[in-house]
Amino acid sequence: MRLRIAIFLIPVFLFLSCEKDGDKEKEYEVSQLLDKGQFRKALEKLGDCSSSAWTKEECYTNRGAAYYGIAGYDITNMGEALYRIYTNDSLSTTEKNIKMTAQILSTFQGEYIILGVAEYHKVLELYGLNEKDCNSKKFRKLSTFPQQACIAINPILLVEVMDNKFRNPYSASIEDLADIHDSVRGIVPNISDEELASVLNGKTENISPETENELDATSCVINPSTCSEFGMSEPELYGRYENLNIYKISKIDGSFTTLKLVDEKHSVVLVKPDSYIYEDNSSCSKEEYEKFDRGHLCFPQPTDETLTTKGVEKLNSDEDFKTSIASMIYIGDNTKSSEVKKSELMTEICGYPNCEASESDVIKYLQGE
Repeated sequence: MRLRIAIFLIPVFLFLSCEKDGDKEKEYEVSQLLDKGQFRKALEKLGDCSSSAWTKEECYTNRGAAYYGIAGYDITNMGEALYRIYTNDSLSTTEKNIKMTAQILSTFQGEYIILGVAEYHKVLELYGLNEKDCNSKKFRKLSTFPQQACIAINPILLVEVMDNKFRNPYSASIEDLADIHDSVRGIVPNISDEELASVLNGKTENISPETENELDATSCVINPSTCSEFGMSEPELYGRYENLNIYKISKIDGSFTTLKLVDEKHSVVLVKPDSYIYEDNSSCSKEEYEKFDRGHLCFPQPTDETLTTKGVEKLNSDEDFKTSIASMIYIGDNTKSSEVKKSELMTEICGYPNCEASESDVIKYLQGE
């Protein structure tokens, strides 16, 4: 427990420049802007970190803090939230997994988080390090600035710093977490963070009917032979947009209808949540979308990614990605190593530790099958 205090001390340095020679007035001004939550003004003052008023690591650290501030992310609050969940003995391991995963996913998303992460990566690079060095084995040997960067980019490390009984010797990449977040939300746009955490843990008992239907419809468009299993009609080609086919999938009882986009390889295209367009790229409302008017079709706005390119390919080829996802999904389970967690995850998805997953495998896993 002696390390718990560290989490509340380290973030303080994110908002203060260290005592170095230089323009003290500029240092103080940036510090005050960050303390007052004026993050955009702080970024303007920091500029491109070329000023002699601060060292590179000071500037990158403060820029990272400013971007996180714009995103509304507070490291101390995250640490407290994760710690409360982890030490709640009334929760089962699975419940801890889901709640901690949801807490992380609800925060680590969006443009400014990624920009902040990039600044902290620059700090690590100054010391010849990368995010793989942000793990419990190496953390205590790092100097102050790399420690700050690691705490900022590895949410799992937060728990380890707070409680030395928690052991997870591998890092978790925020970019990887963002990819899996975007992959699932790209096929189920209205899924809540708690639901997302639940389906990632293979638990679908408490998800909403809409989330269940969107997952079933995705399985249906990938493999039409499964449609009847979910009480859905086979996909109907409803329109085209550039090189994409737009399919309409409905429950046979008429209680649910959705549109799914697939590319020329029949990979499911990820869409932007709460964003709809017509074929001429003009925007339309959710109300227009729900009319399913084939003559003036409004459909979810596609991204440039598919479920395969955003998630499946990385799951099959990137060991660090698999480790990040497994470590996060099973974060509340302190009895297994990250390697065991990774093997169990892949076995659940496609049958055995070194299997190669398909889009269909991933959707079935998310469906809890």
